[in-house]
Amino acid sequence: MLKNTYFLLGFFGVGKTSVLRILRDDFGYPTIDSDELIELESGKSIRKVFMDNGIVGLKSIENRILKRLTKIKGYVISVAANSGLNEELVELMKQNGKIIYLKTDLKSAVNRNIKRKPVIFSMIKQDEELVTRIKKEYMARNDILNRYSDITIYTGNKSRFEIAKIIDDYIRNTEKA
Repeated sequence: MLKNTYFLLGFFGVGKTSVLRILRDDFGYPTIDSDELIELESGKSIRKVFMDNGIVGLKSIENRILKRLTKIKGYVISVAANSGLNEELVELMKQNGKIIYLKTDLKSAVNRNIKRKPVIFSMIKQDEELVTRIKKEYMARNDILNRYSDITIYTGNKSRFEIAKIIDDYIRNTEKA
């Protein structure tokens, strides 16, 4: 059992869920994926929640779940990407745990999200508008997460396993203190 809770935050597609699985399966940490909780609570895929309720509805569910998750101890929690824009919620996570920021560079964020097109960008048809929106979303999250993170891990040129190993080292050192 961990003494602290560790919140994994980062931009869409940075690898939070993949890293969380490695932390659980290879390193044995107790984990929670907030995206899975959103789907369980709503009874729908995240895409369906977004299509039925819009971004406001999706963020409402994300925020409600994350507020509950800030009250528990001893887990590594992958946080829904939209939650990184809610400064009040990020501050609540900071007060109740450690924030691990998985940071990608802007170019990689744009390239990955043009190909992947997560639900928040699914309605945008024009590539130029999509790039502008991705850059705006990236900069807003980056500003907040740079201020609140306890550790920032640059993901460029690192495998998911290497990222998980850095997190494992960080958790081991933090738990000793």
